[in-house]
Amino acid sequence: MQEEPLCWEQSLLVPVKDIIDETGGYDLFSILRLWVPVSYAVLEFEAEISQCWLKKSVAQRKAILLAADSTLPPKHRPDIDRPVLNSCPHQRHSYTLGHYAHPHLNLQDLSTPNALLILLNARGRHLPWDFALLDYEMAPLIHLRPAILEKTKYTVGLSIDNYGEILEWDTEEAASESMSRGKTVHPLIALHISSIQARMYQFLFRCILAILPTRKRDIFHAMNIPDSLPLVCDNQDFTSLNNIVREACYRVPTLADIARLEALVSACKDAAEDHFWLLREDPGYFRDFTLEQREHRPELLRCATCNRAHKNADDDFLLPRVLHSVVADCYIDLFMWNQVHVRISNLHRLSLQHKDKLLFGKIGFQEEIPRDFFEALVETWFFLETFQLEVIHELKSAWASSPYIRSYHSQDCSGDDGDLVVRIKRVNKSSRKRDKELEHILKLFQYLLEPPVRQSLKTYTLVQTLEQVLQTSDRASSLTSPLTAALLSKLSIVTECHRQLSFFLPWAKQIQYAVKQRQTELLIAYATNLAQWHATLQASFHNTNLSELGKPGSKFRYPVRKRRSKANVQTLRAAEAALDAFWVAADARFRECTGTTPHDMVSDILTKRTLQRTPPWAEPEKESEPSTPPLEYLYIPLSNHVHDPATQITGPFDRLRVSGPKKPNATKDHATTLTTEEEQQQQQQQHHIFHLTPRTHKVFRTLFHSPLSPHHAGDLPWHEFLHAMVAVGFSAQKLQGSAWQFTPRHGDIVHVQHQLRPIQFHEPHPTRRLPFTWARRFGRRLAGVYGWRGDMFVVG
Repeated sequence: MQEEPLCWEQSLLVPVKDIIDETGGYDLFSILRLWVPVSYAVLEFEAEISQCWLKKSVAQRKAILLAADSTLPPKHRPDIDRPVLNSCPHQRHSYTLGHYAHPHLNLQDLSTPNALLILLNARGRHLPWDFALLDYEMAPLIHLRPAILEKTKYTVGLSIDNYGEILEWDTEEAASESMSRGKTVHPLIALHISSIQARMYQFLFRCILAILPTRKRDIFHAMNIPDSLPLVCDNQDFTSLNNIVREACYRVPTLADIARLEALVSACKDAAEDHFWLLREDPGYFRDFTLEQREHRPELLRCATCNRAHKNADDDFLLPRVLHSVVADCYIDLFMWNQVHVRISNLHRLSLQHKDKLLFGKIGFQEEIPRDFFEALVETWFFLETFQLEVIHELKSAWASSPYIRSYHSQDCSGDDGDLVVRIKRVNKSSRKRDKELEHILKLFQYLLEPPVRQSLKTYTLVQTLEQVLQTSDRASSLTSPLTAALLSKLSIVTECHRQLSFFLPWAKQIQYAVKQRQTELLIAYATNLAQWHATLQASFHNTNLSELGKPGSKFRYPVRKRRSKANVQTLRAAEAALDAFWVAADARFRECTGTTPHDMVSDILTKRTLQRTPPWAEPEKESEPSTPPLEYLYIPLSNHVHDPATQITGPFDRLRVSGPKKPNATKDHATTLTTEEEQQQQQQQHHIFHLTPRTHKVFRTLFHSPLSPHHAGDLPWHEFLHAMVAVGFSAQKLQGSAWQFTPRHGDIVHVQHQLRPIQFHEPHPTRRLPFTWARRFGRRLAGVYGWRGDMFVVG
């Protein structure tokens, strides 16, 4: 790292002596003088401002914004510009430092209906010091390296007793300690905060005058203080995590959204559980996911020197690794999301318990965080940071090895690294025609995967920029595989949780300092927590029959789209038997190597499920009205202690039978009795009936398609699925990557025995059509979470 200041850094450096003599650091009086007219205008005319702004077209809004500041950049995140992407992530243009200082002030974001109104509401109804640290944190590209900051005994206070005052310490070390703990800031940083806020309030005042040109005189005579208006972005059917992240920089920094984080993480945990149940239940899903995992293995990368694939790229070596990863990772993923959920839920509980002691909206902070809350924040902060690094490592391997990007990366096979693939590197391919969009997406992923760049540009900034590129560029979207998009969704949620904690100002600085001081202790605790999975990860599928049992070939063909016939039923049952045989062998292998199975290790956090299986073929009765209606599916109870041959619950299923009249000598073990869908329905209470339009009914008829139905089931446009979910009572939120979260708005849509909780689905990528096989799995998950059945949806 260069020790001398770069050109742009030199332009921001001011001697501490000059700051103290001329401005006193944070010029509190000047900032308040700029804030007062903005606050008065918002308090008196907020409703009128909102009404006028919402009536404007996008072009008219942009004209108002440019009238307030003609230098506003046109695009989102103007700080991630060409000097950053094309030359060096540490380089800046000196003449565009204003863009770096106010990345959230741009035409693209502020011309939306909500952003400017949220910004005016927050800044007008709260004092400037509530945003001092937030304004600086939201401008990471103007942060100067600590090594070039002038050492000094002076700092600027942030507490209620000394906010904005120059404090002189006995030694430079004492001053540095105070800044590290987040109780004070360096005088130069205080000067930068003052400059950022001065421009902010000047801009907002000009916007108000441009929106209400006839109110210029009245603005200075405002006396009434009406209640704050509800923000127009609340309670929408369709929202976006990307928009929530964008709007966060306009809001007051608190932990107010931790309940939303808890719901978000809970849905991720449920999705992880649904994933491994589908792997155990659906042969087609198992085959497709295994093939997808194989196509993203780093062993497939070519060597940089010999241009050959890794020595273990052959299926004899690769397939056992892929199958082990498929089985073990799905359980570990559930375990990790449960760990995150436990920590976020605990933070939510403690934040409600101590909310009156945190003094939101006061000058600075008066008290230290309650000890139990502080310890929970420190532990959660470190856990999220470490989990985030693991997801990034997973994304690095999948992105570089993905089919469309593989040719732009290589692995180093020159060292003696045995069976491991190490040192994945970019390959600079020469081409006559420059592909700028490809270079852009490659550079962003490269920055995301490099620790020094992540530290400089911030992970949430890079993830947000990547999401913006994938949403706006068809080329970038086509280069990103579905697995990569899913991992990016996973990373975005972990990053959003960490970002929320980092915006819990001013206490976030104290938390960050404690994490740094206790890093070894926290790392030991993290490693101890995950040590239980060490033996599972070390277990090997080599030299076993698992490769043959789990090879994703024709034996897993699962033609659920076809109508039931004798041949089709035999194919379905053969695929299900093949999948069951693989899982029996996989569990036996783990028990042999570790003494337990991954399923047993997470049994305490699993919900009670049943495996859906195809009943044996029965010839249709020739009578006009069959005495017994044919069965669609069988439902097999699965104990939490699965695949133990001694219990015969889920071994070869040789003791399972279809429910019917019991014989006197029938087994008394109820766990070995198949339960039909009809019997389950008789045990349940009456479900809510959804009266739908034909458009919406068509979607749910596909989601809950009966194999006995005469109707042909086809693919669905994704927008039709979104419309149908909102129509029956969900709000839909687009997460970053390919994930969507659907949250019930009322309890009528959930059966009495089920919980009112959100659910996540991944949008098909890169196409926007929902295949029937995906729709069927969506319906199975909706049935498990909300107790839905196909006959609950009727037209009219």
